Amino acid sequence: MTNYGRYFKKTMLALLSATLLASVFASGAFAAGDSGGVTDIDLTHATASASSETGGGWDEGPANAIDGNTYTKWASSPSQDMPQSLVIDLGAAYAGVSEVRYFLGEYEWTGRITSHEIWVSTDNANWTKTYEGVWPNVPGQWRTDDFAPVTARYVKLVATAAGQNETEPAARASATEIRIAYSSVPTEPAVLTGSLTAPSAAAPGQAIDAAIAVSGVSQAYAVGDLVVDYDPSRLEFATTTDDKGSLILAGDAYTSPRSGIVVIGSAVKPAVGQIRLLLARTGSQGISTDGALLQLHGKVKETATAGSAALSVASLSLTQEDVTVTADVTSASVSIAVSIDGSALGAAIEAAQAKHDAAVEGTGIGQYIAGAKAALQDAIDSASAVLHNASATQQQINDAAAALAAAVSDFDAKVITAPANKSELAAAISAAQAKHDASVEGAKIGTYAAGSKSALQAAIDAANVVYASAKPSQAQVNQATGTLNAALQTFLTKLITLVPGETSVTIQDLMLLIKHFGITSSDEDWSAVAAADMFDNGEITIQSLAAVARLILDDWLAQ
Repeated sequence: MTNYGRYFKKTMLALLSATLLASVFASGAFAAGDSGGVTDIDLTHATASASSETGGGWDEGPANAIDGNTYTKWASSPSQDMPQSLVIDLGAAYAGVSEVRYFLGEYEWTGRITSHEIWVSTDNANWTKTYEGVWPNVPGQWRTDDFAPVTARYVKLVATAAGQNETEPAARASATEIRIAYSSVPTEPAVLTGSLTAPSAAAPGQAIDAAIAVSGVSQAYAVGDLVVDYDPSRLEFATTTDDKGSLILAGDAYTSPRSGIVVIGSAVKPAVGQIRLLLARTGSQGISTDGALLQLHGKVKETATAGSAALSVASLSLTQEDVTVTADVTSASVSIAVSIDGSALGAAIEAAQAKHDAAVEGTGIGQYIAGAKAALQDAIDSASAVLHNASATQQQINDAAAALAAAVSDFDAKVITAPANKSELAAAISAAQAKHDASVEGAKIGTYAAGSKSALQAAIDAANVVYASAKPSQAQVNQATGTLNAALQTFLTKLITLVPGETSVTIQDLMLLIKHFGITSSDEDWSAVAAADMFDNGEITIQSLAAVARLILDDWLAQ
């Protein structure tokens, strides 16, 4: 008999026995009996998925294995190698899962799972193997695997080998029905522990990150609820208001490190230093493993005084369905040492005191005018009082340092110095002003680019301020002279010539005109000499050459 004939015969026999099997199952002869002491989980709302299925129009998908119908089945694709797997999502985590039962109908001659493994998970990501064994290559019987009770939402049957015709191996795996049960023995309640980590020390104005974590998680939770206490006199977290005007955490004040877990709401009581946050599952995994729940981003207040800033988790609970578990947060607290940095102020006080002590009041050069030392000492004493004030804030320390620096600068200005030599500065001002006044801005050769005169005048005015000062130092005078001379050189580069880079009209400009003598505005090279068309004739004429020659001669006369 051909393979096709044998297959047709078996198929017909299976169809002929369908009615008999239906009555047998209905009567309970093949009931999905358990091993006792366990309760079947209702799979009405469960879902199933598989590594593969038959396809090709055959209705042999994974959902058939949990539909309660003994005339349907799941079968893996015969073109896919072993192992093949069937995953059942119970819809929620169950404590005490301890039994899996497998059934393949009497009429199923192939795909009989033999070597297999049972795996469980609470999040469909992290799996634990609970059983490994071999079922006989015989259909029509319930097979039962019992194992130690575990908490699970996902149960996976992995077929590593299958058989057919009692003695032959099969290239596919099948399951008519699967049952899953949990132990009726009460399980111990979950024990969760909350923790908090944050810097042990920080300075005013410094950012701090506080990580809140949970451990002891044995099932998936959908909602998290936590309250954080903080020292409002030393710590702060960025806030904003919602559409009802309620104070909430700003978006950059927290980070949720878990995929699929988001902060759906927050509330802040800044007067007492409390924050409440609600977290929720948006994906399929939930809070199902130990680890970080949330990271808060805050800072030490600029006005904080030295001392300890308390930060703690006041309460933490996780909820799944109607079960809420409260975590132990006894140890979820830190004390952040807030220290004031007065080192810069201390160094400034020491330097100012040394300057004061070395100074002499009098009328000679290098001495200070009467009363200068007393004024500096007063500033030093004020800064020292702030430095040694245990209640001083960092801002007060910084302000004291700035005030002392201003006092030292004022003291330096009171030293008697020899009059500065301003002659070079005066000459530079005179030369620059003369050049400015004799210059014309425009677009023709011998004129200066637009805006260049105002830039030079600004430099002249700045130099005049130093020149008019009653007691400028020689260094200030020299610097003003150098700055003005540099500005004048920059101004000279703004002169419009026919030769790039020149700071005056020269014979080279005249030569260039002679080479282009007679050229008109319609000629190709007109742009090279257009600036020399002094009279807007549209042509380089003898008149143009004479005008450029005049510029050269005038510059010589001015030297």
